[in-house]
Amino acid sequence: MSSNHDSGEEIRTTGSGFPAVRVVRKDVRRVSIRVLSDGTVRITAPPEFDIGPVIDRHRDWIVRQQARVSACAAEHGGSEHVMLLHGRPYHLVPGPGCLVDEMAGEVRYTSPLTLKKALISWLREDLSGRIARHAALMDVSPGRLSIRMQRTRWASCSARGTISANLRLMAVPPALRDYIVVHELAHLIEPNHSARYWRLVTAFYPDFADAELELKKYWVVVERNVIWKQIQEL
Repeated sequence: MSSNHDSGEEIRTTGSGFPAVRVVRKDVRRVSIRVLSDGTVRITAPPEFDIGPVIDRHRDWIVRQQARVSACAAEHGGSEHVMLLHGRPYHLVPGPGCLVDEMAGEVRYTSPLTLKKALISWLREDLSGRIARHAALMDVSPGRLSIRMQRTRWASCSARGTISANLRLMAVPPALRDYIVVHELAHLIEPNHSARYWRLVTAFYPDFADAELELKKYWVVVERNVIWKQIQEL
């Protein structure tokens, strides 16, 4: 096994045809392993921690996760250069204003910035309605809704009840946005992902396990999508 150190990050090669692993050294208590949307393996570990045994123990899991990422990318092959919206591909067409033409499968827009602003407005309206409906059913009182591009999660809920939603949620089917809302509102009752928390989620969204799998697939797809990458940089 060899490594290349650079500012707390290493590139480790393990041989035997296994891909290189990115190792990020931080002051963390536990080791974490992630397979990114491009199939890259990223391990976060404490300084001086020997990750060799960790890689060996999780080798089969890593291979399975990389296969899942590759299968997801193949399933949605060709969608990298179209606008993913509500789980569907749309072609971008320059024109006045911002309009979604579902029949034609087109999104008309004047500029990337106006498109991003329109997406924020559309998602705010969409999520506000979903939050109001589910909050009434769950008997909770959330705080304000914040929408922005996020690089690591679909949404989060603060201790004050503020729900921060990833603008990328516009890319997923509406039913998955319902799950995200239930997932975050449940944190107003159970702050942690405890057994009680998941029982609560199950009560209001029984198919949450399927939704979790679908969201993982869409995360891979959106991460590879050229249009969403451009919006991310605005």
